[in-house]
Amino acid sequence: MNRRAKAKPPASWLDDAPPGVRWRQRKRDGLRVWWEPSGTARALGFEPVELDDAKPTWSRRRAEELNRMVTAAMEGETFSGAGKGRTVDDLIQLYRAAPEWSRLSPTTQRDYGFGLNRIARKWGRSPVVALTKSILRDWYETLYREAGPHMAQHEIRLLSVLLSYAELREWIEVNPATRLRIITPDPRERVASWSEVDALIAAAEAAELEGVALAIALSFLQGQRQTDVLEARLAQFDGATWRFERSKARRGSVRRAAVLVLHPEVLPRIEARIAAAAEAEEGRDAHLIVRPTGDPYKADNFRRVFNRVRKAAARKAPSVADVQFRDLRRSFAWWSREAGASERDRADALGNTSDVNARLGQTYNPSSAEGAARAVASMKRPEGS
Repeated sequence: MNRRAKAKPPASWLDDAPPGVRWRQRKRDGLRVWWEPSGTARALGFEPVELDDAKPTWSRRRAEELNRMVTAAMEGETFSGAGKGRTVDDLIQLYRAAPEWSRLSPTTQRDYGFGLNRIARKWGRSPVVALTKSILRDWYETLYREAGPHMAQHEIRLLSVLLSYAELREWIEVNPATRLRIITPDPRERVASWSEVDALIAAAEAAELEGVALAIALSFLQGQRQTDVLEARLAQFDGATWRFERSKARRGSVRRAAVLVLHPEVLPRIEARIAAAAEAEEGRDAHLIVRPTGDPYKADNFRRVFNRVRKAAARKAPSVADVQFRDLRRSFAWWSREAGASERDRADALGNTSDVNARLGQTYNPSSAEGAARAVASMKRPEGS
């Protein structure tokens, strides 16, 4: 008899757990709990599914659901996704090879890739048909409590994309990740002041990180995404304009071109970088934003370096401690509006539809007390009335 059979579970829900539930004491604190299919169930395509001792209600419900599915399968009910190999891991692999994946921008592929890895760690070995609406709602509520509304929404939406593909391939009849009544979190509204941006740039320069200083200026003064800033090449700048293809704005599979007049405060920094590149005999295809070694930044290491710069800047300007790089693009939208730019003009610069899309408008055009004050001040009684 093995150790698992000899041991007795602690006084908990495991005392009367549903059939198939197994547990094992970890070397460190805590238990590993899972549902183990019988030999017959394995022949029908079912595989072990991880449970959670800290979530007894959810774990019990999931084990009972799996047992019902096994019973139904043994009685002849056909599950389109119950065949061997049709796990979430297999679905992810199939989706990554699909045309839908190839049409995603590199940035979206990267974001989806991280999300799919998280989904695989959670659900990878589970049969696709085991993911019911009830189970996914429980998972959403857990994510909402533990990771926050933004992460909860992101993970469920990505899983819904994945399961929509499973539905298309007839692995499942209905996508269980739809109509879960997901709470849409309020958009981030942080706007950096000019003095805060100056503090960030000064901190980058003090650390001899000219590339980071230029990236901050380029995003704040030109309103562009981090990806487009980091991908910028010397050849895209002609001394007065920046010509490039936007990483997210697309027409079909073709990126949309952008032409931006350079802000007078960012132009000298670009000229200095181009001069340094010419002296180092770098080609025109070299990156504009580079590390002190001359190598381009990747998204992950740039994020770490920016966080370090922000921490240094916060010693002199504490308010910058919560500024994220993505806030610089929103700050461009805010300050250009304050200077009188129209919604259409700002949307043209941003490369989005914030002038007509209410959700984007809320993100890039947060309410302004100063704007409201100008509207009130504009109310003048006509003469003679």
